[in-house]
Amino acid sequence: MTLACKYRNYFFNFFHYIIFVLFMYAAFSKTLKFDVFVNNLGKSPFFENINISLIAIIVIALEYSVPFLLFFEKTAKFGYLTSFVLFLLFSGYIVMLLQISPYLPCSCGGFTEVLSWTQHIYFNIFFLVVSVLLFLFSDNIPLR
Repeated sequence: MTLACKYRNYFFNFFHYIIFVLFMYAAFSKTLKFDVFVNNLGKSPFFENINISLIAIIVIALEYSVPFLLFFEKTAKFGYLTSFVLFLLFSGYIVMLLQISPYLPCSCGGFTEVLSWTQHIYFNIFFLVVSVLLFLFSDNIPLR
């Protein structure tokens, strides 16, 4: 294995585990603060007349599904695709909120709490691109 291939593998493995931890953290923090998460979703103009608790459970379940899929090499590629779709949906949700809502509900925790909404979109787009790259090259990268 050439040195370039070795570092490429380290790069992709690093981001594999970053996405794993990112989704575990997001799902776990929403689970711990479920009432706060449901309350913030209830303030969103997109979820009027909808069972907010059900939406919250679905979001959390989807966030837990990514690390679960990434844990197994056979399902990792689908995990990258799921990660991409979730980052795309979350980014679209933020953009739409910025366009129509006077209140911007945030259930973020930890370091993402300090990000502005624009920075949050850039953060999501960065990981959206990383998810695509991992998806495209996952057949050539052994997970360690």
